[in-house]
Amino acid sequence: MRQAADRRDGVHRALEHAGLELRETLVEVEALSGGTSFTTDAGAAGTASLLDGDAAPTALLCANDQMALGAMRELRRRGLSVPEDVAVVGYDDISIAGELSTPLTSVHRPKREMGAAAAELLLDDGAVRHVTFTPELVVRASTTP
Repeated sequence: MRQAADRRDGVHRALEHAGLELRETLVEVEALSGGTSFTTDAGAAGTASLLDGDAAPTALLCANDQMALGAMRELRRRGLSVPEDVAVVGYDDISIAGELSTPLTSVHRPKREMGAAAAELLLDDGAVRHVTFTPELVVRASTTP
């Protein structure tokens, strides 16, 4: 999916900008169904795969909030604490993210503004334009300061 590829590229650029070596910092786990399933179950399965590996993660950056919820579920199932043992970050900032027992840190996308811009583009004169929106990290209790 283009959206997932863009997010992945953004993570790579951010790590490089921070001076971190990708191979030493990031372990990517494909979701279930050949990388096309972005569900809570896929997040739990990916987290289990990482926890069963050689090096236990200290933080998880999930492709969306649904996967982050699954990751948190798997961490709890194994007796691990968020964020003390493993920090978790999602993407999309769904409405329930801030209401969880451990509120989820998430990358917020301005959904209302994106929808309005999409409607304007559809109703516009047909000229091709690109509209960009800047995501914002909403820090909550699933990560430590």
